Amino acid sequence: MRRLLVAVAAVAVAGLRPSTARAPSRSTSRTSVAVAEATNVDVAAEAAIYLSSAERARTTAELGIATGAALSTLCAAGSATEGAPFTTHVDYVLDASGAPVLLLDTARAEHSKNLLGAGGSARCSALLAARAAGTPPAAAARVTVVGEVEAVAADAEDRIVLEALFGVNHAYADDVLSTAEFDLYRLVPESVYFVGGFGVAATWVPVDDYGDARADAVAKEARDLCVALNDDKRSDAVSYTHLRAH
Repeated sequence: MRRLLVAVAAVAVAGLRPSTARAPSRSTSRTSVAVAEATNVDVAAEAAIYLSSAERARTTAELGIATGAALSTLCAAGSATEGAPFTTHVDYVLDASGAPVLLLDTARAEHSKNLLGAGGSARCSALLAARAAGTPPAAAARVTVVGEVEAVAADAEDRIVLEALFGVNHAYADDVLSTAEFDLYRLVPESVYFVGGFGVAATWVPVDDYGDARADAVAKEARDLCVALNDDKRSDAVSYTHLRAH
C-alpha cells in the first residue's frame, strides 16, 4: 500500500521542481542532476501507473464479465428480418488472448440461429462494458470486439480452463454445459474498438496489441484502494506531497 501511495503521490506532484535560478553554479549543477533524476523517477512512475489503450481495453473486457455483453448478429437469410442487426445479451469469459468466449443455447436462442443456422453468418460484434453501480452507463469504459465465432472443440487445449472460468463467473454454467443444447463459442477478434467513457478519447486498438496486453491487476479493487488512499492514508499523501514540493 505504501509503495502505491508513493507512486500516486509522485505522479500527483509531477512538474513541481525546485528552482535553481538563484543558486551558485556548482549548486546549480548538483540540483540539475537531482532534477534530472527526479524526472526519470516520475516518468517511470507514470509508465507503471498509466495503462496503454490495449491494457485499458483488456481491463474493461475483464471487468465486463460480471455484467455480460451485448451481442450483435445479422438476422439469417430467409427470416422475417433478414439482414437486420439483432442485439441480445450473452454471458462470456475471456480466453488467454482476451477473446470473448460465449456460452450459447445452440438450439433455441435467436442469436445462435443467426450465427450458426442455415442462412446465418458467423460474423458478429460484442460490446463489453465496465459498468459500476451508481455510475451513468455513458460514463462506463467499453470495448467492442468484431469478428467471427467458432466452436471451442471438446479437445481444445483451453477447453477445461474455459469451462472452469464459466463455472466461477456464472453460477448456472456448470449445469447447462452438461446438456447437449449449450456449448462454448469463441469470438475471434478481427477488430477492437475502445471507448474510455463519455467524452473520453476513443481508438481502434491493434488486435495483436490487445491480445498481448494484460488487464490491470488491481482494477477490481481500485475503488476500495482509492477510498483507502483518500481517507485512511490522507495524512501520508499530504505529507509526501509537501516533502516533494519543498
